Amino acid sequence: MNYYDKYKKTDIDNKTYIDFITKESVKRINLNDDTNIIKILNKYLINLDKLICLDFHGITDLYELDEKIPSNLPKIVISYIGGKPKTILDTTTVIKSRLLTNDIILGIIVYKKNTVPSCGTKGWIISKFIDINKNIKIFFIDDSIKNIKCVDNVKSKNIISYYVNKHENPKVYLTDILNKITSIVNDSIQITRTNKSIGGKNLIIKKKRKDVLDR
Repeated sequence: MNYYDKYKKTDIDNKTYIDFITKESVKRINLNDDTNIIKILNKYLINLDKLICLDFHGITDLYELDEKIPSNLPKIVISYIGGKPKTILDTTTVIKSRLLTNDIILGIIVYKKNTVPSCGTKGWIISKFIDINKNIKIFFIDDSIKNIKCVDNVKSKNIISYYVNKHENPKVYLTDILNKITSIVNDSIQITRTNKSIGGKNLIIKKKRKDVLDR
């Protein structure tokens, strides 16, 4: 039996859960089950200092399955779905494939959307990332203004968000964003290592969002 076949339409409509997709399984967890949500996130996030969070529709799916998403940084896919079972199944299948090729480290499906990080939204789950790992730097990429506002309203200096508009060629634009993020992160690591090697204090690079990438 397909994983999603066991859920009735009433379960889809209630939207009282969040789905976690890993190489091994798909777990549907109630939004109030903070213990198990934190347990899963801890496993994947606790040792990270940088993380790219990608929307699925209009972002991750711009790349064919045989194409790697262009960045060597750890990546998570967070998809919002309104509740259609076929869309959930199709999205899960593609995310699972990217997990098995080590292109991403975790997939998440949320079923609520808002301009504020209310329970069950993208902003809400990303705020939990920071609760778990206060040193993590998150690069959030989405093509929905509503989701961008939701994440921005977490109001954390740990998050930089990038809105991918419906450009003439959004894939080229997205690839440019990913390459620039990766380059900036890699350059900052190299500068820190060089500074350490000459006995200096750690150099902390601070850039305003518009300096990091002209969106």
